[in-house]
Amino acid sequence: MISVSAPSVTVVLCVLAAGLAATVLGVRLFTRRGSARARARLRRRHPLGDTPTAARRVRRAAIGWTTVGTLLCLVCAALLVVTHDPQKARFEARDPYRSCGDVTLAQGQELGSRAKREIGCLRRAHDRDEGAELKVTALTVEGDPVREYYRVTPHGALEIYTDSTDDPWSDGRWSSSGCDDPDWNPEPSCSR
Repeated sequence: MISVSAPSVTVVLCVLAAGLAATVLGVRLFTRRGSARARARLRRRHPLGDTPTAARRVRRAAIGWTTVGTLLCLVCAALLVVTHDPQKARFEARDPYRSCGDVTLAQGQELGSRAKREIGCLRRAHDRDEGAELKVTALTVEGDPVREYYRVTPHGALEIYTDSTDDPWSDGRWSSSGCDDPDWNPEPSCSR
């Protein structure tokens, strides 16, 4: 499976600007004044060319530039819609909480057996109505990392954000779940 990374917002905005410029150029050629200037330029380059031919060339150029610009703008809009991940945006806008650590699990290793101290940190934060966060990186069968962020809010809720963007066999998106009454045995979950 081929993994294609999403284009950066900067690249999309640059292509969008080029599309808008091409559209403006095409629309300007459609105007009477812009069309007259373009025909005069064509006549200077091709002195034997007749006016109807120059007019047709200007009209084709105007349609071409407008079409290219419009298509570039549509492609950019589609890229912005397709690549936007609301769960990732929600995660990035989260309130910062105290860290309970960063755990990396080997393939097949369970969080409850590997990270007792870190889970204890989350549990203590939950019992004290404090916020805390634990980052867990687990490897899939293929060896691709999937990151989970366990967050306990000061209100006692558990939030779990999962980042599977580096796993080409998944949907390649972020997901989240949460509950107000988490289960702590053997690891934090919202199974109740």
